[in-house]
Amino acid sequence: MSTITVANIKAPGETTSRAVSGVAALGIDFDGSGTISIRDSVNVASIADNGTGDYTVNITNNFANATYFIVCSSSNDAMSNTDSFANPFGATTSLYKIGTNNNSGTATDRSHIHSIVTGDLA
Repeated sequence: MSTITVANIKAPGETTSRAVSGVAALGIDFDGSGTISIRDSVNVASIADNGTGDYTVNITNNFANATYFIVCSSSNDAMSNTDSFANPFGATTSLYKIGTNNNSGTATDRSHIHSIVTGDLA
């Protein structure tokens, strides 16, 4: 595999370039109900089911630090968030945690959980 090193990128047809660090470095779509399973992912080594509505995403290629940007969503009008396990954002350079709740705030498993992460890889 070849490596291209750049500071900024611009797709064909775009008028503005953007920093490479703003491009998603990790993405995952998984089933968090029953036996959890990854449907599709980029830069994800594995996921773990820690209990009802509590998941750990293990990263293949670590982030440079634990202050990357995490966006999560899930099915059925549930709330998704990164939980406060290892630090205030639940993240280390090699993993982060996701919590899913129902609209009342009770931890609930969800069948569709999605997450995108941007930040600098180590």
